[in-house]
Amino acid sequence: ILFKPIVGGDAGLVDNTFFVFGYHDYVRDLYVVVGEWYGNYKTLAEIKEAYDEGVEAHFKDWLDPETVLDIFDIAAYDLRHEHEMSFGRPRKAKVEETISFVRDCFINDKVLIHSSCERLIWELGNAIWNERRTEISRSSKQSHRDGVMALAYALREVRWGSRPEDVSSGLEFNKVRRNR
Repeated sequence: ILFKPIVGGDAGLVDNTFFVFGYHDYVRDLYVVVGEWYGNYKTLAEIKEAYDEGVEAHFKDWLDPETVLDIFDIAAYDLRHEHEMSFGRPRKAKVEETISFVRDCFINDKVLIHSSCERLIWELGNAIWNERRTEISRSSKQSHRDGVMALAYALREVRWGSRPEDVSSGLEFNKVRRNR
């Protein structure tokens, strides 16, 4: 296995809820975004259904993805217990540090986004700070850039520079030799 599927999510519920579906390519040490989903005013059942459809569409033949989701505690409880959705909570830092981390990933060519992820690409190109530089600006026209944060949460879960535990790192060169 040379890929680790990782889904990042930011559930604003009445604000945008956004999922980024991607995987860590261990060979290139790159996070590849292959899909997105977002919606406003969705029920927890609708969010779970969208998540399941995204996982099925992008990771059908893979292992279950590692999923991190930023969501209010009571909604997290309901998603886990009423809708049987498994996820962890994102490792958070100050927003400015998180955005700097995402920018560093782009600067170091650690992120590749499929062109079908139009909303995420748009958000990355249009997100701006609020006046106090404490969070991404909210505006009624442009939402809160939940896609940027969903991507950030996924990127924080990547184990950069590592190989999967179930891939041998021994000296078994005869298994990779192509020609004799």
